Amino acid sequence: MNIVCTLKRLGGTKIELFGKTYHFKPSGSDGVHIAEVTDPKAIKQLLNIPEAYHEEGKPPVKAVIEEEITDPYLAIEHMQNAELAQWAKGKGINPKSKQSIADYAGKTFDTDLEFNASVKTADLIREVMRMELEENFDDAFDGEED
Repeated sequence: MNIVCTLKRLGGTKIELFGKTYHFKPSGSDGVHIAEVTDPKAIKQLLNIPEAYHEEGKPPVKAVIEEEITDPYLAIEHMQNAELAQWAKGKGINPKSKQSIADYAGKTFDTDLEFNASVKTADLIREVMRMELEENFDDAFDGEED
């Protein structure tokens, strides 16, 4: 069976499984890195790593994150653009407008959110989300004594 390695390294990717070396290298003009794998145990092992390997002719399977992310800062970093846009819209922010995001930060957190042309709107939204987390954290501990 031909297996595709989604990791494209200069010179290909060599791995050893069950005593045999497989060399995933460009095959054809499309640059897809492929190796012929005949050992059923090796095939099973490779296909159990869907983020890196899949059967030729079949689309890659997205890996499923099995652990729930409980750190809110880490969760923000792992959010997809559509999730960020949905959050922003819920706050009345135009997720495609850097100025809209900066205006929200200025009104809500009394801060100047600086950005230039190279800054992505997703990164600005993440920054505003972190500001909100910090404010909520600070509010939770207001009035407590040491």
